[in-house]
Amino acid sequence: MGLFVRFIGLLEIVLGLLAFVNPDLFKAMISYFREEKKIYIAVGLKILIGLIFVLGASSCRLEGVIRIFGLFPLVGSLIGLWLGFQKIQALCDWWLDRPTKMIYVWACVAIGLGILLLYAA
Repeated sequence: MGLFVRFIGLLEIVLGLLAFVNPDLFKAMISYFREEKKIYIAVGLKILIGLIFVLGASSCRLEGVIRIFGLFPLVGSLIGLWLGFQKIQALCDWWLDRPTKMIYVWACVAIGLGILLLYAA
């Protein structure tokens, strides 16, 4: 499981770097997931990642950190499913309306969290 956590951490870093270098690419990724079917695929992937993190945390260096990183996507996805497609789509629209500076900040946060995941695994 630690290998999977490292992979997700590395993926988080790469996505953060891409968003920092090209904020329009970040917005294009969000636009891609605005369709109902794609949103539910993304939600399913988040649930799967969250479950793997929670269940595999015991094999990682910082077990508590990995469990928390697993709970965030699990809880967020379940809340999103409860709220429905329109609310998730509204969140996507909200991100699309953010200024470039906010995307830079979010990209830096993503890079930092990815580094923490790599260390915690």
